Amino acid sequence: MSICSETASGRVFDTGTDNTLRQFFALVSLSDVFLTADTLALHAATALKKKIVALFGPTSAAEIDDYDGRIIKIQSDLDCLVCYKTRCDYNPNCMNTISPERVFESIVHHLK
Repeated sequence: MSICSETASGRVFDTGTDNTLRQFFALVSLSDVFLTADTLALHAATALKKKIVALFGPTSAAEIDDYDGRIIKIQSDLDCLVCYKTRCDYNPNCMNTISPERVFESIVHHLK
């Protein structure tokens, strides 16, 4: 496990991608706020009752409950959302139009 951000005072970690499922869930359980897209990680963090910032683009944010505010859902305002495509023909694509500032503000909101 390596520190991913010096600006986060050693509190942001890159856990790699070589973890077993058990290790993965254990790492998710350590988080104060979990940032993810609509992936297994979102569902793992939800099951572990974590505060989550979830990014949506090609999948539907409407299909995921917010669990009384535990999940902050962020998505683009492009017309092509919820296309479920694995590859996008648009530039910029829906995920690229989500600003880092918006993500950061959502994380800070959960940390308060």
